[in-house]
Amino acid sequence: MTTQLYRHFDESRSLLYVGISLSTFNRLSQHRDHSDWFKSITNVTIEHFPTREEAMAAERNAIKSESPKFNIAMRKTMAEIEKEQKALTQEQYRLEKLAMAERKQVIERYVQYQLAYHLDDLRGILGITKDELHRHVAEGRLYTFEVEGRMSHKSKGLKMKPMVSGWALIDFINYLESKKK
Repeated sequence: MTTQLYRHFDESRSLLYVGISLSTFNRLSQHRDHSDWFKSITNVTIEHFPTREEAMAAERNAIKSESPKFNIAMRKTMAEIEKEQKALTQEQYRLEKLAMAERKQVIERYVQYQLAYHLDDLRGILGITKDELHRHVAEGRLYTFEVEGRMSHKSKGLKMKPMVSGWALIDFINYLESKKK
């Protein structure tokens, strides 16, 4: 998995901190919340590495050779650093696997996947009223497309029927689940 090596500098270009992350910007927000030196950051550089192992090696070298001011890891042995990073990698993997399992459960709980669904079918699947469903469509949270077909077996002639793709339904279910959290 691509991993980023980042460096934080102050206004005099002194190196404050070196670290690695899958998302430097998410990690930056953690530093904002937990690091006294965060307000001193005026510049951030980012390098991309194809694997976490390569990024870890580059981080160790940078800490050793560049002496960042606030790296706690500088005061630890390389064995301690590697042990902590391995545990972090395993925790990230566990969390990603959990997120994928939760997404699969959500999808399985609601639907047996089809390529397209009629709006009337979705009301029953999702357990929402016709007005709620139409509001979500009107507000752009649920995307529809139209197909030509009979509205019922008694209809004479063809009309345009609004449909929802299976992928649009999955995205909408994820939206509904995120609102519950």
